[in-house]
Amino acid sequence: MWTDLVNDVLVAARALAKRPGVAFTAIVILALGTAINAAVFAVVHAAIFSGFAHVERSDRIVRIGTTRGFVYYPDIDVWRARATSFEDIALARGVFHTFNDGSSTLQTFFTTEVTANTFRLLHVRPLFGRDFVSADEQPGAEPVVILRYELCDRVFGASRDVVGRIVRIDGQSARIIGVMPRGFTFPSTQELWMPMVPTSAALQRVTGYAQFAYARLQEGVAVQRARDEMDAIGHALVNELPRTHGGMMPVVQAFDDWFVGSNTRALYEMVWAAAAFVLLVICANLANLMMDGAVIRSHEIAVRLALGAPYWRITRQFVIEALMLSMAGTLLGWPLGLTALVVYQNAGAANPGVLNVVMDASVLALVWPVALAAGVLGSVGAAIYSVRLNINYALTRRTVADAPAQKLPSDVFIAAQVTLAVVLLMTAGVLIRSYHTLATVNVGANTLNVLTMSLYAAPERYVSADARQAFYAEVAERLNGLPGVTSVGFGTAAPAEFTPQVNYAVEGEDPIDPTSPLSVAEFVVSPTYFRTLRVAIIAGRAFDETDQAATDSVAIVNQRFASRTWPAETAIGKHIRVTEPGKDLGPWLTVVGVVANVVQNDRTRRTFDPIVYLPYAQHPQPNMFAFVRTGNEPERSLGAVRQQLYNIDPDLPVPALGTLDARFARTYVVERQSSVVVLCFAAVTLLIAALGLYAAVSRSVNSRVKEIGIRRAIGATTADIAAAISIRVAYVVVIGWVSGTLLSVALLRTARTLTIGISMPEPVVVLAMTAVLVMSALVGGGIPVARATRVDPATALRCD
Repeated sequence: MWTDLVNDVLVAARALAKRPGVAFTAIVILALGTAINAAVFAVVHAAIFSGFAHVERSDRIVRIGTTRGFVYYPDIDVWRARATSFEDIALARGVFHTFNDGSSTLQTFFTTEVTANTFRLLHVRPLFGRDFVSADEQPGAEPVVILRYELCDRVFGASRDVVGRIVRIDGQSARIIGVMPRGFTFPSTQELWMPMVPTSAALQRVTGYAQFAYARLQEGVAVQRARDEMDAIGHALVNELPRTHGGMMPVVQAFDDWFVGSNTRALYEMVWAAAAFVLLVICANLANLMMDGAVIRSHEIAVRLALGAPYWRITRQFVIEALMLSMAGTLLGWPLGLTALVVYQNAGAANPGVLNVVMDASVLALVWPVALAAGVLGSVGAAIYSVRLNINYALTRRTVADAPAQKLPSDVFIAAQVTLAVVLLMTAGVLIRSYHTLATVNVGANTLNVLTMSLYAAPERYVSADARQAFYAEVAERLNGLPGVTSVGFGTAAPAEFTPQVNYAVEGEDPIDPTSPLSVAEFVVSPTYFRTLRVAIIAGRAFDETDQAATDSVAIVNQRFASRTWPAETAIGKHIRVTEPGKDLGPWLTVVGVVANVVQNDRTRRTFDPIVYLPYAQHPQPNMFAFVRTGNEPERSLGAVRQQLYNIDPDLPVPALGTLDARFARTYVVERQSSVVVLCFAAVTLLIAALGLYAAVSRSVNSRVKEIGIRRAIGATTADIAAAISIRVAYVVVIGWVSGTLLSVALLRTARTLTIGISMPEPVVVLAMTAVLVMSALVGGGIPVARATRVDPATALRCD
């Protein structure tokens, strides 16, 4: 048996060596399929299966938020005491801090302030140095910091001597006590971690202190059980503390839901499916190439069958050939996959700061079986041909390539390739169209030529409300004085992003019910906010300099709030009261204006929340977004803006300084890159399908040279010859187009239920896809058709 197998391997090697062009083509397309699937699986595995690097059982980590969008610091102790579903619960909040290692360079880094148990909850220890302890989070303790490995390597050369070193955080001295392992970051892309030292206001529930808490589930506890338990605790707190917890319920998110999100997960799965489609096309093309080789060797196969060789022995021969090709393709595909992964990461889609994207043994464990399966599937064409071979016909004819019984398998494989190419083209077209819709939809504000940044007048340094107002007034004055700047405004969030919900009541209606209050998005803005972002004033007026802390309290509402609250009346002059949890009832606010709807709290940018705008002078906040409108090309003003802010406060963190349009674009990086990746897959698939079509039509033309010569000799025109050959191209392409379109519609209908922003194919997408397909068919099938029309009758008739 082993002797026969070795002999088959040697025969297979000789057979492939006789057709180096075909073997090379097969190896290249298999390498391409291997590279695509290896790179995509590495990303998908990191996003869906792996989780955070170095974190033990990431899938057991849940995130706990609340319906109010923040977590009270003391609630963590309540949850720990009452919840039995978790091993432990930690609190974390992301802030920006300036960092200076002792040189003259000041950098702004995203930092997470965490409770001391956070890393122990994750089962991760610092690579060197120590973890946080309870003493570190006590008021008055020495400020300490733990560094991300990559930051330590970049600034200090990853030296262990960094432990104990003093750096400056926001101008204050802090001691480095540890460095985390290479690749670790949590809960997003952090450079630093510091212990959470709560303020007295946070301890008294006067203010929410963090957006999320994180917990590790007990072994054997399902997420739903934890949700049910936290719901019960939430209802109990509403009854016990109605003043601070009215309408505030815990929200437990499973790891999959918050690590990448259900929408992003669906996009990753779509890309993975697209990569699988490319591999199927490659298998079909390999099957066609193998069948082409079988056609050329039809006389040899017929002789072996006539001498008594069993069909399984012939089939095994082709399987071995295909497996040899797939193994060679995999060896070539692995470095190509590594290159593709680097390109993908550099494009920003894989977010390497969070995802643990590596080409490791888990990827190899998938790639090798897939490659072997591709080889087995690739031998199907030759096996089908051998079984269907007419031995008598093969022994008496030079070739049987165009015998009616032998054309069908080839046409099926080509039609399958066209079908899958259409599916990928249609999917790419829909993704690009959907992304374009998300990226260009009107959010209610004009974002062109606007710079934005997040500023934080830390209460530790800007203690009073007057000090914070003076800070932002100076920022506005200095930035307005820059050349090209036309307006500067401030708001507590950028358009389309999160803004907190507060309770509200309308004068003359029932008072606020603590158990089921009405809620509205609250947004604090400067008087120039609406002018800077060009938000239309529908009625009344905008805020102005007369709206101060000592004057009557006022508010502006958006159209959505006005039409919902006073559908048959004007909103101007009406009175509302907003109440933040944990605070006393606010004063009655007089509505002085109604503005156009601006998208907030909706990543899809499709809906407008009711919003109440409050003037900054009456509600000063430490954290505000600055919006700087310029005459044109706002990027030119970046350096000047940064310098002015440095002149105001050298230790001021200035994160996210850039254009508002660029900020919006970063929101949809996965959607954008997924569209481009699927489009690239579609292009590869079309190329492979065109090559397969070219090979099939060329084989048909070569087998019909004598027939073409006879037709030309008896008067057939060039058009007649072209039509006779082209009809095969046409029906294969039409079948593939119809089946691919129907399959695309079915798959996209399913995708709409999983992914936001996905729409059904529009006529423009279908037409564009059809045009590309026709062009590919003309290239793939047109070249051999053109060659057929140039057949010389005399030469053809002398052909044996």
